[in-house]
Amino acid sequence: MARWAQQHRDTLVLEERRLKGLQLLRQGIRPAEIAHRLAVSPQAVDHWKRRLETMGPESLRAQPRHGRLPFVEPKTIATLPEILARGAPSFGYQTDLWTLRRIASVLEK
Repeated sequence: MARWAQQHRDTLVLEERRLKGLQLLRQGIRPAEIAHRLAVSPQAVDHWKRRLETMGPESLRAQPRHGRLPFVEPKTIATLPEILARGAPSFGYQTDLWTLRRIASVLEK
């Protein structure tokens, strides 16, 4: 059985874990055993079970996240290693020192 590491906070990974827990609950497996298999606390499984009973299976699906939108697009961040490898002088700076201000300036162009 797959184990989910605690550092994974991707909403789809968490949804997958909850839906797997739901599947195991429907098979009659005890919440403590489900918690052990999915590397979560028994309280988390109880919470999923209560949500299932009160709000239905859709309540276990991933929800849109609120909060500040990123300032930099992911595709721009993906170009960062290449930009840094080219060196600051290739962008008109006299030294090869990268500062946050310089990086921001290059990314804005």
